[in-house]
Amino acid sequence: MIRRVYYDLIGLPPKPEEIDAFLIDRSSEAFQTVVDRLLRSPHFGERWGRHWLDVVRFAESVTLRGLVFGEAWRYRDYVVEAFNLDLPYDQFVREQVSGDLMQSDSLEEKQRRLIATTFLTLGNTNLEDQDKAQLRMDVVDEQLDTIGKAFMAQTFGCARCHDHKFDPIPARDYYAMAGILRNTVTLIDDNVSNWIEIPMPLEPDLEKDLSEHEANVAKVQSELQAAKKTVAKLSSDKKESSSPAQQSPNSTGDSQGAILDDTPPKSETLKEALARKERLEAQLKALNTSGPKRPMVMSVKEDESISDTKVHVRGNVHSLGADVPRGVLTVATHGMPPEIPESESGRLQFGDWLASRSNPLTARVFANRVWQWLFGSGIVRTPDNFGHMGQKPSHPELLDFLALSFIENGWSIKSLIREIVLSHTYQLASVEGAASLDTASSASHSNRNPFEAGVLSDPENRFFWRMNRRRLDAECIRDSILFVSGELTLGMGGNTIRAGTKSDYGYTDTDSRRSLYIPVFRNALPELFEAFDFADPSMVTGRRNASTVAPQALFLLNHPFVMEQAAKTATRILSESKETEARIHSAYRRILGRSPTEAEQTQAAGFLNLGDEGSTGHNLEIWTEFIQALFASIDFRYLN
Repeated sequence: MIRRVYYDLIGLPPKPEEIDAFLIDRSSEAFQTVVDRLLRSPHFGERWGRHWLDVVRFAESVTLRGLVFGEAWRYRDYVVEAFNLDLPYDQFVREQVSGDLMQSDSLEEKQRRLIATTFLTLGNTNLEDQDKAQLRMDVVDEQLDTIGKAFMAQTFGCARCHDHKFDPIPARDYYAMAGILRNTVTLIDDNVSNWIEIPMPLEPDLEKDLSEHEANVAKVQSELQAAKKTVAKLSSDKKESSSPAQQSPNSTGDSQGAILDDTPPKSETLKEALARKERLEAQLKALNTSGPKRPMVMSVKEDESISDTKVHVRGNVHSLGADVPRGVLTVATHGMPPEIPESESGRLQFGDWLASRSNPLTARVFANRVWQWLFGSGIVRTPDNFGHMGQKPSHPELLDFLALSFIENGWSIKSLIREIVLSHTYQLASVEGAASLDTASSASHSNRNPFEAGVLSDPENRFFWRMNRRRLDAECIRDSILFVSGELTLGMGGNTIRAGTKSDYGYTDTDSRRSLYIPVFRNALPELFEAFDFADPSMVTGRRNASTVAPQALFLLNHPFVMEQAAKTATRILSESKETEARIHSAYRRILGRSPTEAEQTQAAGFLNLGDEGSTGHNLEIWTEFIQALFASIDFRYLN
């Protein structure tokens, strides 16, 4: 139980001493104490922030040319902080859609909300598209599709070319919402278009220092430009003066017919101009190297010209139909739709509508996501599609209850998680023979045990009569291996892309920080991520695949990372004790979160002593193989 809740809430295994403390505490509030402590941990935001980054297709590069988003890390840190601070979810939604337009009470809040709108800019866009009208609409479509799936589990994008075939989303509603986003500038048009980076608002003192520095840089740049022109002019004059004198057409060859240069002598020689140019270049380099840097934010801005858009016939930007006033999804609007002033894009009102208490989907969709992240499957098993083609909820009344409770508790994400984790359902076992299985499930099969009855009546566990057995995701596997070996660095936040990186092709990360901080490059995902079903960073991914395939076993058996960490773990285990039995016990508790069975203890001891007959199991190589076998075991990779 403690291993399950540690991974679910912070994504790391419990230490042996934390397991012991939990088992020793016989009070009725022992589990609640652990849950509350984990919810307060800064690592909670790292674990749950990564869940959200899956949903919003977070990446730090685009596929095209491997171009790198140098400031995307700020959004990642914003999400982690939002979960740690328990930012109300309705505010979390508003800030990502329209944070740059919201009124802020402090500079810190203004900065945070500006960073939040990076959400709109993270799409994997074809920046080379030369049809800029098409590119603009493709960006809008990607933004709208992400907003629809992430916040409302609706496939808005299906209505770009025609009325939605299955859900009540007419094309007019699509273009009403698209009209809002078309008044938001996301890209700067060029041969290869570029995303927008906006200066971060700063404290007055820092702003003053930066302004002075930027003025100095501008002054030196201006002087350098003038020096370059002088050098070019003097070089040209010298070249001309060294060529034979030009003669007039009437010239007879004597000096009387020559064209003479009567320009006054220059006040600066070419040598002096070159020296001045070099001096200014060195001065500019020093200013840029040592001076303060203005922090920038990937964001969007309002278009200078606000207007409605037209229906695009069959989605073609060059085949326009009737005008559509900016608005929101009609079928999900209770009461009067939001009023959008003519002078505004409507993005502020759009965010308010999404996060409204009366919106029938937003709270339900997120409550379902939380349930799914804790149980491995949601009450609605298609977390990104609540439409006709999605699955129906297994417990609609429960979903309503959770959504209403979520809203009534101030949209507190931590309160919602706490309520679910402390429930009887979450604390059910996933395997046969555990005491926590509810005997009520055997009512219709009185001659069978509860587990057998459940398997017969609900083999897919649609009704959560037991906990799902779940494989650890890629991040938990990597972080746990580093955690056990003692190599995991727990520093938080900041830019983790190596300085000077212009393209993501061939990029490899060698940092020992948590997997959350590995740059998410669309052309260069780490091998471990690819082997263990990391989310596609170009798609909204509410639920990752959880495959069990041969390359995963081969990775754990052959990859240098696993071998290296197994050796470091073995060294750590060997340093703790001189007794083989105690070492085996320590290895099991650190890696699997439990003590070995008697059979496992005997088998491990036999293996270790066979490999090192003369020194009772001190051999590092054989211990490394033993540790690697534990890393490759099912008990390590799965939560019961």
